[in-house]
Amino acid sequence: MMDAVVRLDRVSKRFGSLVVLDDLSLEVRRGEFLTLLGESGCGKTTTLRIISGFEEPTDGAVYLNGRLVNAVPAYRRRVNTVFQNYALFPHMTVGENVEYGLRFDRVPRRERRRLAEEMLARVGLADKIDRQSTALSGGQMQRVALARALIKKPEVLLLDEPLSALDARLRKELQLELKRTQRETGITFVYVTHDQEEALVMSDRIAVMERGHIRQLGRPDDVFERPETLFVAEFVGASNKLDGRVVEIRHNSVIVALPSGDRLEAPTRSAGDLATGTDVRLIVRPEHLRVAADSSAATNVVRAVLEDIIYLGSDRKLTLRVGERLRIELQERGDRLPPCLGTRLGMTVDIEIPPDALYAFRKGRGE
Repeated sequence: MMDAVVRLDRVSKRFGSLVVLDDLSLEVRRGEFLTLLGESGCGKTTTLRIISGFEEPTDGAVYLNGRLVNAVPAYRRRVNTVFQNYALFPHMTVGENVEYGLRFDRVPRRERRRLAEEMLARVGLADKIDRQSTALSGGQMQRVALARALIKKPEVLLLDEPLSALDARLRKELQLELKRTQRETGITFVYVTHDQEEALVMSDRIAVMERGHIRQLGRPDDVFERPETLFVAEFVGASNKLDGRVVEIRHNSVIVALPSGDRLEAPTRSAGDLATGTDVRLIVRPEHLRVAADSSAATNVVRAVLEDIIYLGSDRKLTLRVGERLRIELQERGDRLPPCLGTRLGMTVDIEIPPDALYAFRKGRGE
């Protein structure tokens, strides 16, 4: 196992009566791309600022390479930050912006220029070294900010929603570029975002945060496919929600009755201490649902009314109503759907839900 370059030990942060971080512990492995994912106000940016030294924890300890750094100022930590607004100096050229931090290390001018050329080549902007930074596009500015941070060879690079101001196409391009740069340099990245897809695409591990706590920490596939809490299941990726009540406990599963009268079996892997009579929320990803070709031979079937079909090229997205108030979506290849579905909105359809695709959580319990 890789050693931890950053360790937060029971860190809390309060601003007056407002608790932003609550007894949070986290280890960031050397050379990994770790993403802090969560909604606005969950504490992810505050966590980043505490690692960088821009904020001091109210309680707890911060370690860099095993050294306690609570009292170490930001400028003395081998940590750099890339901000959402780029923070480039408008009166400087691209090269001067990238070289800026090396001046304080008394690196000779010719060497600074050489290192800036190398770093700008890495981010695909070698030909812009003498251009004024104000003449660049948003994506180019973000690359310059990244080059400026990387040229100092920090042990940890902190990135605070650096792509959020870019358009969707450019954001996707820079996601892959950031991940490639991280792998090539071997520098530890700690990345903050509220964008679930961004986190899944880029990260070695994801820490899903809510109200100052880490609700789940793991590989992207673990967080997506095996959520440990209701909050993670609902927040990460598209999900269908089916509310019901536990009516039977079996050896490795629970039977849940929906308001529509349908009954579904869900594994107890996520159910915990559920008992008969408990109100629960079932979570299932749209891609795991199927239109049942033969409902008599299928298991875990709900009856639904087809409300809409959206064309997505080779796929179709179906919106269906279960009972009076529950709605679900499924996504399926068009050639797997019965031909009659395209012309019969309002028809009754049997939807098969594999038991292994269901997660059961106590309703209202996110932890």
